[in-house]
Amino acid sequence: MNSDHQQARQYYDDVADEYDTGFRRQGDLIDRREREILQQRLGDLSGKRVFDFGCGTGRISQYHRERGAEHVLGVDISPQMVKLAEQKVDDPAIEFRVFDPEQADRGIDSHEAFDVATSLEVLEYFSDPGDLLGTLTDRVAEGGEVVFDFINRQNLSAYLKSRLSKDWRANGLQLYSLGQVKRLCAQHNLEFVSSDGVYMSLLPISIHSRIPVIGTRWPTLERVMNRSRLLRRFLSYRVLVTAKKKKQPGSAGAA
Repeated sequence: MNSDHQQARQYYDDVADEYDTGFRRQGDLIDRREREILQQRLGDLSGKRVFDFGCGTGRISQYHRERGAEHVLGVDISPQMVKLAEQKVDDPAIEFRVFDPEQADRGIDSHEAFDVATSLEVLEYFSDPGDLLGTLTDRVAEGGEVVFDFINRQNLSAYLKSRLSKDWRANGLQLYSLGQVKRLCAQHNLEFVSSDGVYMSLLPISIHSRIPVIGTRWPTLERVMNRSRLLRRFLSYRVLVTAKKKKQPGSAGAA
C-alpha cells in the first residue's frame, strides 16, 4: 500500500466516530454548496448507476439516491468509515465496499459500468492524481459523467494552510490549480465540462463557520461570485469539476 493510502486510511479510521457530528460541523458550508452543484450539473439521476469513490459515512451516496439513482456503490479506503456507512444507511440500492489498493480488483468489480462517478474531498490525498482519475474513468461508460473536487492552490487561505498546518503536511495533502486539473483530465480521456467554486471566501472556514447568520446565507453570495471566472479562480477554497468520459474513435455513437 502506498504511503498516501496508508496515511489516509489511518486518518479517517481515527476520525470516523466523530465525522458526522463535531468534525463535520465546519464542513456544512461546503456540503451545502457541493450538493447544490451536484444537482445543477447532474440533474435527475433516475435509472442511473452511480459510483461514489471516497464515500465516507455515505452522505453523498445517500444524496445520489435521493436524486433518483437506481443503484449506488460507495467505496472508501477506511474500513471504519464503511462500517459506519453500513450502520447508518438502510437501503438495498446502496452498497458499500472497502477500497483495497493492494488487491487486483481493489474492492471494485471491473465489469461494473456506471453512468456517473463522483469523488469529493479525495484528490488531495493522492500523491499521484492519475491514480484517482484513472479509477474514476475506468468505472464509467463512454459518455459517462465524472465529478470530483480539489483544494485550490490559488486560494490564499488554502495555500497558507498547506504551509502552516502540521496535519496537512503530515498527510501530504496536495493542492492544484484549475489549469493543472484540466491537463489531468485531458491525460485521462476526460472532456472538461465545467468548474464551480466551493466555499468562496478569503476567511479560513474554521473562522467563517462561526460567524452568526453568514453561515446560512453565504451560499447565495457564492452563487453570485461564481459567475466571475476571476473570483472563482482565486476565492474558491475548493473547486468542483464536471467532466465526461470521451468516446473512443469508432465506438457506437461516436461522431
